[in-house]
Amino acid sequence: MLSSELAAHTAAEQLANCQTNNRIDSNFATLNYNLATEACADRAAITTGARDIIDNANNNTRQILDFLVQDRISALTSEN
Repeated sequence: MLSSELAAHTAAEQLANCQTNNRIDSNFATLNYNLATEACADRAAITTGARDIIDNANNNTRQILDFLVQDRISALTSEN
């Protein structure tokens, strides 16, 4: 009787340990997924911000060049 109770208790303890390990593994998997998702979102935000800065710089350069070209055209037209 004592040995069967001990065996039942041991089996219950092993089951509880297995369930705890499964929960821990599941929580680590969820944490890893969340970290990867956040890292991807961070990289996307940085990429978008960098693209916006480059597009703005290109637009500013384009405006300056357009002004200089127009100014030169006006000067040559006045000379003629």
